[in-house]
Amino acid sequence: ESLSDGRVVQWRSAADEMVHGIYYPPVEPSAEKPPAIVTSHGGPTAQRTLAFYPDVQFFVSRGYAVLQVNYRGSTGFGREYMLKMRGEWGKVDREDLLSGTQFLVENGLADRGRMVAMGSSAGAVSVLLALVHHPGLFAAGVCSYPVTDMLALSAETHRFERHYNETLLGRLSEAEAVYRRRSALFRADEIVDPLLLFHGADDSVVPPKQSAGIAASMTQRGVPHEYHLFEG
Repeated sequence: ESLSDGRVVQWRSAADEMVHGIYYPPVEPSAEKPPAIVTSHGGPTAQRTLAFYPDVQFFVSRGYAVLQVNYRGSTGFGREYMLKMRGEWGKVDREDLLSGTQFLVENGLADRGRMVAMGSSAGAVSVLLALVHHPGLFAAGVCSYPVTDMLALSAETHRFERHYNETLLGRLSEAEAVYRRRSALFRADEIVDPLLLFHGADDSVVPPKQSAGIAASMTQRGVPHEYHLFEG
C-alpha cells in the first residue's frame, strides 16, 4: 500500500512518432496536480521496464509523480525504434523528454510549475540540453555522472565504449560540429535553472571533470546549484 504501480504510457513526439514511457502516480492522491520528476535513462541504448525502482518509490511516497521516458533509441520496442538514435544522440532523447513533460501537463498528471528533469550518465545529456534549449520549463535539473563533453568522452572513456560515439553521433572526423552541438559543456553558460550534480571521483567511464566544468560555469554566474563529488 505504500508503493505506486507503474503504468505504461505512450505519446507523440515533436516529429509525430510514438514515444514510450512508464508513469507512476503519487502514492497519496491529492486534489492538486502533483509535482513531477521526468527521468531519462542512461545507456543510452537501454530501457526502463515495469520493475521495482527504489528511487521511484522514494519520490512517489513523498507526493511526486514520476515519468520514466523510454525515448526513441531505447531497446525493447523493436529494432526500428532503437535505430532512431543513430546519429541523433542528444536530439531525439531531449525531444522525447520534453514531449513527455508536455504529455503530463496536457493530461493533468503534473503541475506545470513544479517539474524536475532527472538523468544519469547518457540520460543526463537529455536533461542538460533540455535546460539549454528550454530555460524555465523545469524548476530544476538533477544529473548524476553526466556526459557533458562528447569530444572528451570519445578520447578519455574506457576501451569498452570508446567508439560508441561513432554510432550515436558519427565519425568524429566528419561530425565534430555535431559533437560540439550536443555537448552541454560548450553551452553551459546558457543553463540558468537550478541544478544538482552528483559524481564519483573514481568514475572511469565519465570523468568527474565533465560535472566540474558545468559546476564552474554555474558558480561564475551565480546560478543556484550544488555539486557533490563522492571520494572513493
